Amino acid sequence: MSTRVDESGATANGTDYLRAYSGFLTFAAVSDDVAKTIRCLSDEAGVGLDLTQTALEVDFTGRDSNRFVVRLLARIAAALIDADGEVCCEMTWGTDRSFEFFRIRGGKLLCQVGTVVRGHETEVRD
Repeated sequence: MSTRVDESGATANGTDYLRAYSGFLTFAAVSDDVAKTIRCLSDEAGVGLDLTQTALEVDFTGRDSNRFVVRLLARIAAALIDADGEVCCEMTWGTDRSFEFFRIRGGKLLCQVGTVVRGHETEVRD
């Protein structure tokens, strides 16, 4: 049985998905000012990031019904302009799973939605 979910990630009964964001982005070396901006944005959002002059690692798991992590990524996109790699968000509700894949291009945060399609169950024998 599939749970109905709206674009914010809230389910039909009002409970939101558990979201796990993880990813690694690389980019041309940023200035100290850009790095400071990204650290300030991260601190304001309460999301810890591992940032170097040429890379950013994201690792956050929790409820994100108001999408503060996505807003943080959009603000980071505006600061970085371009980055290689992606941040994957796995949304879990019971046995249902769906995904969002985020990339940064031209100062914008781009999102691609994905789902898992399961095949038929088969018995596993020893």
